[in-house]
Amino acid sequence: MIDDIHGPSLSRRPLREEEKVSDRVKHTIDSIVAGTDFSMQSLDAVNWACSKLAPEAQCTLVHALEIPPQPRFLRGVLPSRDEVVERERNAAIEKLNKLVEERGWSRVNIEVREGRPDRVIADVAKDVKADRVVVGEHARPRGLG
Repeated sequence: MIDDIHGPSLSRRPLREEEKVSDRVKHTIDSIVAGTDFSMQSLDAVNWACSKLAPEAQCTLVHALEIPPQPRFLRGVLPSRDEVVERERNAAIEKLNKLVEERGWSRVNIEVREGRPDRVIADVAKDVKADRVVVGEHARPRGLG
């Protein structure tokens, strides 16, 4: 459970009264863009943004599809790049819709676009005139490191 108004990656200590998000601050945030790659860190950030930071704000959940070009020698062997993009887009939309339904959020839009995550999130934030952009800490790969 994230209780810190500064986001999921910082201290989880109890907040002092003066640190809590005031009603005044909540009402100045009308639009939030929250990027997710479906890692635990990004889902914590999305949940915090849409539930705690400004629950009355319009929240746009964003997922970027970064699909590399298919090597020539695999063309005809694997599904086409367009088929892969469509399959991944539909899977992401399904996951995001399930998240919205599970949380009971009503003021949420979903955007799934192809491109680099940083560019996609920035473009969506510009398109919706977001007051805040929220992303979780980058997920660290498992294994050696």
